[in-house]
Amino acid sequence: MTEIIDIIASPALTGFYFDDQKAIKCGAKTDGLNYKGDTATPGFESVRQAGEAFQLNLFFQMAAREAETVQLFSILAQVAEIPCF
Repeated sequence: MTEIIDIIASPALTGFYFDDQKAIKCGAKTDGLNYKGDTATPGFESVRQAGEAFQLNLFFQMAAREAETVQLFSILAQVAEIPCF
């Protein structure tokens, strides 16, 4: 029997950006990769910022190998367009 013996959650970054869509609609201009202008949505530090997520690690103990702890997988769950505070 497989048993979850530990769960660790930690902050992570995504492979893309969070853009302040309100600031872009209000006239923030792109200079290629980034945007110039002031933010319009609370919580944003810049018009384009690193995407934030959380990582959830589940640790299992396998019945056949009770002395060993096996990290089976890691889930990266992206929070869609909502900056983490």
